[in-house]
Amino acid sequence: MSLSRTLNRIGFRLPVSLSLCITSSLPRTTGLRLYATGEFPDWSRKPPKPDDPNNPEYLPDMKIPRPSRPNEATEQKRARLVWASRKRGILETDLLLSTFAGKHLAGLSREELMEYDDFLEENDWDIYYWITGAEGKIVPERVKALKIFPRLVEHSKNTDRKILRMPDLGKK
Repeated sequence: MSLSRTLNRIGFRLPVSLSLCITSSLPRTTGLRLYATGEFPDWSRKPPKPDDPNNPEYLPDMKIPRPSRPNEATEQKRARLVWASRKRGILETDLLLSTFAGKHLAGLSREELMEYDDFLEENDWDIYYWITGAEGKIVPERVKALKIFPRLVEHSKNTDRKILRMPDLGKK
């Protein structure tokens, strides 16, 4: 049975503007290639600008406000920051921030904890580039002004040359 029929049988329908081309250069090896035929009528239009409010895909820049925690106890804040340092999204930043938190968070003052909390709101890759000193990445003045920033940079250098692993979250 041909691939086209198999795709139709399972309910996969190709748009009219796409054609299916099946290539086979090796025995039992089938490649599937989709290519545009140019029959799409809207191709004559220019693509909409990303910041055009009439564009249905337009999403204005928006920042989700952080929850305010005015009565959060210091120990509760430390525990939350340990978790936030570890569960970021990219392994590189997770590793740097979680080992920093495991080593230094217990000794930070309330003001430094608040700075660190604000710092964790930054983009993961930006944090990684800033604290590792990646070439061509400019650190904003607001980040340079943080009291904890020099400690983060020093921690990222790993002068002890230890193999790092994420610290345990809690004792069981």
